[in-house]
Amino acid sequence: MGKNIFLSNFSHLRDPHRNKIPFCVIYPVSTLQCQSGSKRIALEKRVEVVHIIAENSPLDHSGSLLEKPEKSRHPMDRSAQFEDVEIPLTAPIHGCESVRGVLGIPEWWPTGERVAVVIAHGSSSNREDPLVKFLTSKLAGLGYLTLRFNFPFAEAGKRVSSDTPKNLERCFRAALNVLGRDPTARPARLMIGGVGLGGRVAASLVADRIRAEGLFLLGFPLHPQDKPDQCDAEILYRATSPMLFVQGTRDRRCDQATLRTALRRVGAPVELHDVAEADSSFHVPKKSRRTSDEVQEEIFSVLTNWIARRLA
Repeated sequence: MGKNIFLSNFSHLRDPHRNKIPFCVIYPVSTLQCQSGSKRIALEKRVEVVHIIAENSPLDHSGSLLEKPEKSRHPMDRSAQFEDVEIPLTAPIHGCESVRGVLGIPEWWPTGERVAVVIAHGSSSNREDPLVKFLTSKLAGLGYLTLRFNFPFAEAGKRVSSDTPKNLERCFRAALNVLGRDPTARPARLMIGGVGLGGRVAASLVADRIRAEGLFLLGFPLHPQDKPDQCDAEILYRATSPMLFVQGTRDRRCDQATLRTALRRVGAPVELHDVAEADSSFHVPKKSRRTSDEVQEEIFSVLTNWIARRLA
C-alpha cells in the first residue's frame, strides 16, 4: 500500500527573529483532533513540511512511516439511486448544447449533512471512466450526493486538444449548477476534484474562488510527460481550499520530488498519498501482485477518510 504524507504550511510556528519555521512537529492524527493521548514528537531544524502520522502507525529505525493501510471510517453502505442528467451549456461547444452526466442520489437525500462530491474524468476518458464511476457509486452509498459528467471533447468524441481550458472550466461550472437545480435539495457543502485533467480543471475553479470544502487531485498532471523541469504549479498556489493529492509512484507526469518541492509553496492545507507502483492512470504492473480493484479500494479509502476529516 502507499504512504500517507500530510503537508501543511504551519506559518503560525515561524520564528519571528529568523522568519523561518524552526522545527517540524510530528503528532498522531487523533492527538491533533482531541488534544489528548500520547504524542510522538520529532524536531527537524528549519523544515517547512509537517508529517502527521496516524496513531499507532509503525516507524522504522530511522523514524520513517512504515506502510500500513488505513481502515475505512465508513464500514456500512446505504442504498442510492443513479439518474442520467443533461447538463446544459451556456453556449454550444463542438455543436453540443449539453453534456451528459450521472447524478448519484443517496437514500433520504436531502437530509443529513448534505455534502456533494463532483468528480471529473481525465484527458483520455469520459464519464464512464472506471475509477470515476467506482468512486461516485461508492460515495453515493455513503450518503454523499455525487456527480460525474462528460467534458465537451468526450461528449463529441473528439481529442482533448479540441477543448480550450476556458471551455473545460465552463463545462465544469455548468455541472456544478446542476446541483442547485432544486433549491430545496441544494447541497450545503461541496467537494470537487478529478482524475488527471479533471483535477487540474477543478483546481482552476477553486483558484477562481469557487467555494469548496475540499479539492482532491487524483494523478495530478504537474508537468508534461518526463519533463519535470517544465513544472506548472502556479494554479496550486492560487487555490485556497484544502487539497488532497493521490499520486502513483510511476506517474511520468508528476515527478515525486518536483511535486513535494512545489507543495512547500502552497498556502492551503495539503495532504499527499502515494499509490505504490501506479502510473498516471493508476494502473499497476503484474509484478506488483495487486489488482485494479485493490488500487481503487485504496484510493477510495484515502479519499473518504480525507473527506471525513475535512467535514469534522
